[in-house]
Amino acid sequence: YGGQLPNVDGVALAPLGFLMVERMLKGKSRYNVALLSIFFTLYFLASNIQYFLYTSFALFLYFVLRLYSKLKTSEIEPNAAVRIFFKLALSAVVFIGLSAFQLVPSYELSLHTTRSDGVAYEYAADGSFAPTYLVTYFIPSFYGLPMDDTYWGTATFWEVSGYLGIISILLVMFAGLQIRNRYVIIMAVLAVFSLLFSFGKFGPLFPIFFKYVPFFNMFRFPATYLFVTTFSAAVLSGFGANALLRSDIKKNYLRLFY
Repeated sequence: YGGQLPNVDGVALAPLGFLMVERMLKGKSRYNVALLSIFFTLYFLASNIQYFLYTSFALFLYFVLRLYSKLKTSEIEPNAAVRIFFKLALSAVVFIGLSAFQLVPSYELSLHTTRSDGVAYEYAADGSFAPTYLVTYFIPSFYGLPMDDTYWGTATFWEVSGYLGIISILLVMFAGLQIRNRYVIIMAVLAVFSLLFSFGKFGPLFPIFFKYVPFFNMFRFPATYLFVTTFSAAVLSGFGANALLRSDIKKNYLRLFY
């Protein structure tokens, strides 16, 4: 509805990035560096630069958490962890080389834009995801719809309207039954992080990133990070469905109805 089709391209490509990072962590292929570099190149060329930045940070956070879990469980040795981290850095270098024909001119142009030195905090915080908008994860049209002029929300509809649905949310809750699963813990951390960031001026994370983390002071609409929240919740709902279908858990819940 907002006519921002490159953003859709970015959201569609994001899960592929998590798959490529996971393959690198597991050493599934000798071409992991090249594959991850190609992903970053495709994402950069096809999507919005803000989505690229947010997805890149989400992937880095996922990478760090997964690498830490592998070290903590002695799945890999510290030397192997250093090599994996080096591969990630190498992927970034290769990406720069592959996308230089567009990356370099874009960087040069950015130096002459109104956002070259960042934007004011009030402007950047515009489009924060107010906690009251959490209701849209259950009822997406709670604040109305712009298509029929019934929208009465205070922020841009397509920026702050998240949705999962009651069944998906219940499955996310069932995922808590697999709390020992490292993927469940990591995706839960990622979901909470992205949601807190999306709160913008209403939460604790966005002000810190705006002030101290490079490039985050050049964009507004912190609620943009909601697509990572939704993706993480979708993964968790898959684990929840798996937990619900396990025979021992089914028996426990079936007893509630007898």
